[in-house]
Amino acid sequence: MATIIKIIWILAIVFNFALQTYFLIGATAFFNRATGLEWGIYLRTIWIVMMILIIVSIICLILGRIPLDISSQVKLIVLIVIITILSIIIAPTPIQKEGWLDDRVSVLHYTPSSEILVQTTEDGKYEYFLEVINSFQRNSRAQLFVRNVATGEETRIHLDMKNPRISTRLGGTPNRERAWSHLVISDTFPLIYILTTTWYLNDMIESFEICMETKTSRRID
Repeated sequence: MATIIKIIWILAIVFNFALQTYFLIGATAFFNRATGLEWGIYLRTIWIVMMILIIVSIICLILGRIPLDISSQVKLIVLIVIITILSIIIAPTPIQKEGWLDDRVSVLHYTPSSEILVQTTEDGKYEYFLEVINSFQRNSRAQLFVRNVATGEETRIHLDMKNPRISTRLGGTPNRERAWSHLVISDTFPLIYILTTTWYLNDMIESFEICMETKTSRRID
């Protein structure tokens, strides 16, 4: 019976440790963002208690602290099963995969129709809008969506933004004057455009030189 309890106990430890690790990684998008209110409360209470129980269980197994009488052994099994079930039920699930397993893409929309705010360059050759990937996280990044009006060719150009956690302003009614960025043709080269972010994206205004021929960008310091 003691051997059976030891096996069940070890399986419960492995399962709960994997479960709590998964919850921690999911709540922080693999440590790329802060936890929200619900996850913050869970991690500061239930998660810490569960990890303490896991550590205590490992110590007990190493020291061989398993009850000898059948009654205590049955109670221990029941307790292990109950704790394992509660750890699943209490956890705030499901865990969102966006920002962790899947990218979360933010774009500026018209409201309330939720149509993407597509802008057009002054020469009428390109349609464009700015995409922010995983905003407010350490793994955030930005890219410029560009569509050639004449050919219909679509491409996304990476932007090397300085902000390590690209933030986006929410709320309000967006329009072309309140866009996140503006793309204007260069005065010197016909295939070079200048992209400038605006206050409506965030306080950090940045400019990039966009080459439509090579589909690349270069920061303008």
